Amino acid sequence: MPSSPLSRGRFSGNSRRLRRAFESLEARWLLAADLLDADDAVDVPALAARADVPALEARRDASPRRPLARPFEPHLRVDVPRTRAVRQLAAIRAAAAIEAAMPVPAPANAPTAPVGDLSGDFKVDRADVALLASNFGRTDAAFADGDLNGDSIVDLADLAAIRLGPGAFDITAPLGTSADDTPDLAWTSSPGAVRYDATIESAPGCSGASVVASALGITETQATFAALADGPYYACVRAYDEYGNATDAANNAAAFTISTAPPGSIAIDLAANRASVASAGTVVTYTYTIRNTGDVALANVALVDSLALAAARQADLAGDNDEELEAGEIWRYTANYTVTQADLDSGLDLINIATADSDQSPAATDDAVVFNLFELSEITVGSVNVIPIDHASFVMLWNGATIYVDPVGGGGLYTGLPKADLLLVTHSHSDHYSASTITAVSDAETQFITSQAVYNLSSYATFRARTTILGYGQTTAVLGLSVEAVHAYNGNHPSGTGNGYVASIDGLRVYISGDTGAVPEIRALEDIDVAFLCMNVPFTMTVDEAASVTRDMQPAIVIPYHYRNQGGTFADLARFKSLVGRDLPIEVRLLDWY
Repeated sequence: MPSSPLSRGRFSGNSRRLRRAFESLEARWLLAADLLDADDAVDVPALAARADVPALEARRDASPRRPLARPFEPHLRVDVPRTRAVRQLAAIRAAAAIEAAMPVPAPANAPTAPVGDLSGDFKVDRADVALLASNFGRTDAAFADGDLNGDSIVDLADLAAIRLGPGAFDITAPLGTSADDTPDLAWTSSPGAVRYDATIESAPGCSGASVVASALGITETQATFAALADGPYYACVRAYDEYGNATDAANNAAAFTISTAPPGSIAIDLAANRASVASAGTVVTYTYTIRNTGDVALANVALVDSLALAAARQADLAGDNDEELEAGEIWRYTANYTVTQADLDSGLDLINIATADSDQSPAATDDAVVFNLFELSEITVGSVNVIPIDHASFVMLWNGATIYVDPVGGGGLYTGLPKADLLLVTHSHSDHYSASTITAVSDAETQFITSQAVYNLSSYATFRARTTILGYGQTTAVLGLSVEAVHAYNGNHPSGTGNGYVASIDGLRVYISGDTGAVPEIRALEDIDVAFLCMNVPFTMTVDEAASVTRDMQPAIVIPYHYRNQGGTFADLARFKSLVGRDLPIEVRLLDWY
């Protein structure tokens, strides 16, 4: 027979009267023991089925009784009857009352109140903060739950211990350097969290301003992202509880680096045997020097170049001539290229780009530039066709109109070209102005633009009626295009005596320098598509000055002109190209001026 909860010590009493009450209740418990289930819980339906409760109650009411003088627990009262029938009924009710008074174990899945839940609503929120604040200074046990740090007083330290939101957690991966470009972002579980937002950012601080990948509203403690490029990153994770309170990972903005580069290192140098070419059939020999600059031997070394040359391997400069490029070894290859007329006619420099690669290293590249010094007889840019004549004289053909710039040298140089519709004169020097040549290339319909100084020349009188005078900064419209006068001066050309021009033709801005030095006004010109730039000593700019102006102005195309020096030598156009460089979007085009 099972023991009763009283005999198992669930209740105890010290007084004699209470002990007798326990004994009486013990007897009644034993009468109902066979009506208990396996968990010692009273099976009330079974009791009702086996006992005629109304009959028992009727017999009880007809029998004398006396109440228990004093209950053994304030919440438990049982009658102690004398007759057997009443005892049976009392046993049923006593068992039920005792069972109701016994502690009820919490179910296995019952929620656990988080630390700081003083209001008992299973969440930590502003209500708990308010309750704690209203009990500052208390030291009694009645509000012991508010003493969160265990120092026997409710104070600001306890308020600081309250954390709104899920509990602390840490990002565990990735940390340091990873060769995997799709690393799993992982973290420990945050107590009380129901979801997480995970991001990878390219800048520290987890501000959200540099997010490169994200996984939001996830319930697991890891996230996998698409492939990341090599470089530094920062992992950011935020946990949310069911009430929307948020907690960041303790090590939020955990730094890591993606590095998928192979461990080896290779380098290549490419050199050409000549600096420039000007005629078809010229042979350029390229030499390729490949080095192992790391500590790992390199297998399957491959060499390719942009000219698709079949480079032949020569004897190793350092090495054993086998098929593995070992640490410190230097291999050499050579190849030849024959320049074509098409190469020259392009007006572009001959650029070869070589790439060396291996199974154990990232690719390495180098290039070699051979300057194209072939001078074109004409060039077309957009809808404007440019025909060089001599030194500083040229003609532009556009939309049926013919525009002459500084025509000199006699009419014979312009045979076959239409008469001028518009004629620009920059200044009065003889390599820019010739009244007889102007007469030969113009007619009664030709319009003129020049400076006041040229206009005032007696030899210019014939053309005055059809001339527009422009000073610096002034603009005029003619033939559907516009022309602005810009500064042109130096020690040999006083300011105001000559003009440079910017002609806007069908969307192209064409700068014509005339004779000028490297003055700040022309360096500051913007949005120039084509620049005709003078360079001859001692009259205008040196090659270095012209290259410097070009890099400041940054025209899309620069055309050197007016480059015959005093004494009959010519400016070094290869040097000019070299100084302009290839790091800016500027093309140097050469025309046949001489």
